[in-house]
Amino acid sequence: MIDRPNKDILKAVRAEQGLTQQEAAARAMISTRSWIKYESGERNMMPAPWVLFQLRSNMIKIEDI
Repeated sequence: MIDRPNKDILKAVRAEQGLTQQEAAARAMISTRSWIKYESGERNMMPAPWVLFQLRSNMIKIEDI
């Protein structure tokens, strides 16, 4: 499991899931603006929203945490 995804991972996962930036942000329960900053590499995503995104995208199970 990746604790802190880089911008390339975020873009790839969002594309695999077929999500817009707004939809991805909603899954992570963060603002769209924050997602855009993470995906552009301007900021690094913290572990909590990344784990939440993965859970809500059925990429991991709660037992995996």
